[in-house]
Amino acid sequence: MSFLVIEDLHKTFRLQNGTPLPVLGGVSFSVEEREFCCLLGPSGCGKSTVLNILAGLMTTDGGKVTVGGKSLEVSPVRTGYVFQKSRLLNWRTVRENLHFAMEARQIPRSQWADRVNRYVRLVGLEQFVEEYPLSLSGGMQQRVAIARALVIDPDILLMDEPFSHLDELTARTMRQELLRIWREDRRTVLFVTHNALEAVYLADRVHLFGTRPATIMKTVPVDIPRVRQIDDPRLIALQKEILGALGLPGN
Repeated sequence: MSFLVIEDLHKTFRLQNGTPLPVLGGVSFSVEEREFCCLLGPSGCGKSTVLNILAGLMTTDGGKVTVGGKSLEVSPVRTGYVFQKSRLLNWRTVRENLHFAMEARQIPRSQWADRVNRYVRLVGLEQFVEEYPLSLSGGMQQRVAIARALVIDPDILLMDEPFSHLDELTARTMRQELLRIWREDRRTVLFVTHNALEAVYLADRVHLFGTRPATIMKTVPVDIPRVRQIDDPRLIALQKEILGALGLPGN
């Protein structure tokens, strides 16, 4: 059995006037342990909703989620979450932001120092551990956000368009860095994106969401060895395949 299995997931929201807005209309997909999977689809189709359900921030209206063979309802999964913006506490240093995450998860203080040292080193910020977020660049802040998500030792790393607010040069560097971190740390990753080329560059598989109420239109395996080059013709071909499946022009 796959590590994460999502079966027939439904979710409906209500607008301010009471009108129901079905977002997930029976989403089903799986993720293997230590696999890097991307969720790609139109804006508002429920990709972030799936992450929020996994993180325990929302309930479902139907369907089933199992992680490691256990129902999410019975045994909540330990998730680390990286958002579009870093959401760091600006009045706390890098070290203190990581302490805050561990305190919230009731991790023993005796482990804090070793965990901080490990993950600031992993993201390449050991020289900046006593700095405040506002003194760091946008890319560095997202590195801190990744370290904060990993320091709690999550079962699944959830990433919701974490590079969408960065300039393209910084975003390219961060994609390379994320893959380096993933190769060293080997977490199960679920990464939301609107960027088809980003998806095929990063992922082992890409799950394509349709318009809401969404289902999975197609799963695209990316059978291209790493380290990948962003201009690899095979990646470009997969990008065009994905855009075609979404009804968008391939160029």
